[in-house]
Amino acid sequence: MGGPARCLPGEVLVVLPAIRLFLGVEGTAFVAATDGRVVRDAVRLRYPQAASASETDLPREYLEKIVQVPLRIPPLGAAETESYLNLLVAQRFLTGDQTSLCRAKAGQIRAQGALAVSMNLGLAREAAGALPAEAEREFELMGRIARLLAAGLKGNPRQVKRYLNAFEMGARTAERRHLMLDRAVLAKLMMLEYSEPLRLRDLNAWQVAADGRPEEIARLEEHVGVAKVHKNSAASEGGEGAKAGG
Repeated sequence: MGGPARCLPGEVLVVLPAIRLFLGVEGTAFVAATDGRVVRDAVRLRYPQAASASETDLPREYLEKIVQVPLRIPPLGAAETESYLNLLVAQRFLTGDQTSLCRAKAGQIRAQGALAVSMNLGLAREAAGALPAEAEREFELMGRIARLLAAGLKGNPRQVKRYLNAFEMGARTAERRHLMLDRAVLAKLMMLEYSEPLRLRDLNAWQVAADGRPEEIARLEEHVGVAKVHKNSAASEGGEGAKAGG
């Protein structure tokens, strides 16, 4: 079977009716991965007067006549994003046999209905045995950035994969230019570029204006340090109170 085909808005109302012709054939089923926005735009372009009528939602009704079992896929959560990133790392840095073992391990965990991470460094070691040092480094890095990435990209798996590809290209570009970059720092900067491009632009402006030593960064670091001290102090006081009460 061939891979999935993507339709332009003008083609949607050609493909969907064609699928409908085969729905009455016994033993035949189609899986249509649709973006509701594209279907709505296609219907409005094809039937502008009917789609603008206030008493009906023509795009929704159009899909309801064709799709018998609707399944809505929610965005990836933090644990799912981390698992997905780690499986991509396995595919990139491990052998084919080791990658298959990691996938099988993740499948076993998911089959149990657990919402926890189904693939990380520890699980990869458990499934595939000894890992290359480069793979260990990447698994560890994914564990550090996965939750922030999930929030920044709103659980979109396509954007998560694009981020990882762009990160790897950026790292290789730095190597070719003989730039000694910390991959963890690069990963966080690129994560900021993807999720908050305007803030990354501000950060770059600060760096350029202050020759790499911006006062704004120092103030932010001081603020974060003070917040951590307050948090640790509150946790300590709570622990002492619990101990005294006991």
